[in-house]
Amino acid sequence: MEIAYETLDLRKICEQDAEATRRFGADIAKSLQSRLADLDAADSILDLAFICPTLIQLNNNTYYQFELVSKIFLRISANHTRNPISADGSTNW
Repeated sequence: MEIAYETLDLRKICEQDAEATRRFGADIAKSLQSRLADLDAADSILDLAFICPTLIQLNNNTYYQFELVSKIFLRISANHTRNPISADGSTNW
């Protein structure tokens, strides 16, 4: 799976442990790096069932979110120009 970031600032946080730790503290930074490693290793979001992602709808978009630490979440979405759609109209991850 290829990871893209919405902003350069977000990319910096996700790719630099020191920046994530400075912004969010060691516990969140460690959990964030672990989830990003899981995403990088996966062929599909469906390979990550073991970390219990939650499928959510927000502003007409479909996301998966992962709890990093208590009530702190990493939210991801498909990022194709036109996301593949299943027969039921949902994003085909």
